Amino acid sequence: MPAAARIDLKTPAPRALFAVSAIIVLIGTVYPFLITGFFHDDSINSALAGHLNRNSMGLFAYCLKLATHWMETASRFYPLSFFLGYPAAYFFQEAWQSRAFQILMVTVDFGLLASLLRSSGRSSREIFLAVAIVLACFQIRPYYDPVTGFSGLLQINLAFGLLAIRFAQAYLLNDTKPLAAALSVISFALGLIHYELALSFLPILIFQAWKARKWKWLASFLGTTFAYLL
Repeated sequence: MPAAARIDLKTPAPRALFAVSAIIVLIGTVYPFLITGFFHDDSINSALAGHLNRNSMGLFAYCLKLATHWMETASRFYPLSFFLGYPAAYFFQEAWQSRAFQILMVTVDFGLLASLLRSSGRSSREIFLAVAIVLACFQIRPYYDPVTGFSGLLQINLAFGLLAIRFAQAYLLNDTKPLAAALSVISFALGLIHYELALSFLPILIFQAWKARKWKWLASFLGTTFAYLL
């Protein structure tokens, strides 16, 4: 594209147009989602407050009971999902409240994605395109849907994964910041005990550590994974 025809996002008018376009795309995508009711498991979870009140049980005790149950009966260890997901179901009892919470978490995920792309040297146009493509792929389906289901479960899990990669990227850009390396491992570990899907981020993290020849850092990811699988 000729230089004269390119949009310069450093000037006020194009930046305003860029922001308005992003808002329009976002509203057009998430509005149908906002007015969508509960599906399946979330319909049951929406009655959580009444269930706990009827059985004189505290929220913390209920989350601990479920986390222990799944660990003992199915050998699945993901306690953080209960302690983050069920409070959301407890406090956001109306469908629109739950959807608003999920949209908030989607926005956080997009913010982390934009930060990651920016740290990789991507332009504002490329970041907007990436976000627009993801939004265009949104689907509203019942039951095990990655966007609509389980009180923000996968949105929160994705946030842990993106944080791990973002901290890893920060460490790669400046290896004098060991705190960033530690935070990447911690974010990955939190993702694992939140939901097993966080394992899908392991190849990316291993590749980042291997590329930088940071063998102790790579070993920390493998050790964390091994400890979790035990």
